[in-house]
Amino acid sequence: MKKGRVLVIDDDPAMLDACAETLIYYGYDVLLREDPRLGISTVQQETFDVVLLDLKMPGMNGLDLLREIRSVDSKVL
Repeated sequence: MKKGRVLVIDDDPAMLDACAETLIYYGYDVLLREDPRLGISTVQQETFDVVLLDLKMPGMNGLDLLREIRSVDSKVL
């Protein structure tokens, strides 16, 4: 049984892979996005329990991204 849905947004593919491997191992349903804008559109289309994101990404910092994600879904952590 899956524990919850997690969206990971990071511009570093190695970090995405490491997060996915760990979270999947512990039973989470994981979706990965390298682009912050794609992450926002993903939250608009799907439901997640938690979003993990990088603070420093090209085009948008993590705090701005978090604000946008929370404006789409205020329940996401």
